[in-house]
Amino acid sequence: MISQIRLQLRYMVIEEMSTTDTFPVVLLCEIAQVSRAAYYKWLKRTVSVREEENLSLLEDIHLLYDQVNGTYGYRRITMTVNRRRRQHGLPAYNEKRIYRLMRIHEIRSVIRQKKTVQKVVPAACGREPDEPRIPCVPAGREMVHRRHRVQIR
Repeated sequence: MISQIRLQLRYMVIEEMSTTDTFPVVLLCEIAQVSRAAYYKWLKRTVSVREEENLSLLEDIHLLYDQVNGTYGYRRITMTVNRRRRQHGLPAYNEKRIYRLMRIHEIRSVIRQKKTVQKVVPAACGREPDEPRIPCVPAGREMVHRRHRVQIR
């Protein structure tokens, strides 16, 4: 369902229930709170050019999404789709359009865990990495430790 028709879901339910369960359309429209005229107008509609374009764009998005194992979000998908379109001399799609289609169809990028790097402290001043962090101060200098001046010899 890509269409911008607000009550499309209701119309689809009415259509399904009237054909399979043989409920009267008048009753179903009354329950769904839509007019019969609007339902029949929806039933006789033709697919718009924009709708067809959205469907082909969605196929491209799904294809690219599967190629990259779901790691691309809407920004990178937009960049890649538009780059391919420009190579063929076609106009680019708006980022918001691709974002909307991906949101409607629940296409989301996979958020990977950040890689943590454990830093190994070199043995400076003769201490091992596991020992507590004591600052190394060259001899002949003064340092303040917990409000006390300490002379280093």
